[in-house]
Amino acid sequence: MKLIISCLFVGACTTGTSQVMESITDAPARVGGVVSGLSVPSACPVYSPGGGDVDTPEAPFDAPVGFACAVDDTGATYGTVPGDTATAELAVLPGEREVGVYIAFDGSVIAPPQLAGNLHAYAAPSNVDNSADCCAENHGSAAEIPITAVAAGTGGMLLSLGKFDGALTQVEIDWDFTKLFPTQSWGPFFTQYNDRFYINAPPPYSGD
Repeated sequence: MKLIISCLFVGACTTGTSQVMESITDAPARVGGVVSGLSVPSACPVYSPGGGDVDTPEAPFDAPVGFACAVDDTGATYGTVPGDTATAELAVLPGEREVGVYIAFDGSVIAPPQLAGNLHAYAAPSNVDNSADCCAENHGSAAEIPITAVAAGTGGMLLSLGKFDGALTQVEIDWDFTKLFPTQSWGPFFTQYNDRFYINAPPPYSGD
């Protein structure tokens, strides 16, 4: 699985560690009957704290993904891409609110995503610095959390991960766009991706 690293950008990519904002111009329609406090944002920040692109501009996603960010039910947005800086950290989102992710497509998508069974998210008290328990997905089905499509179309998709409480939690999301878009044509380097961030703060651990 390819970790999300480096610059997430459509078109020319900015080097350095300053935040990059991407405007959302082709917002998908909301899914009928879905109750959620999340809304499609007007723009997405790219980088997590300390993150950025410091060498040759490069994108962590292949087509059809353009950019992405985490969102919450207050309307706040959060960059989650560490980039290739030595100072990059995983993003930390506040708890006690509904949290989700918005993923924008690059204009090449020919049909809305087929989400059922093709997207998985996990939440657990894992810390990436803990070699004994680095990753929420390693907890398997016991840590899997439901994903609800709030909006979806050829322009992008807004996904809710539900409401989180005050617990210190790591969230990890897996997606395989070859399964989400089975009718799409893919280049030879397209693969599966993931996203990872914390809720409230990184869970503590007592060394390795």
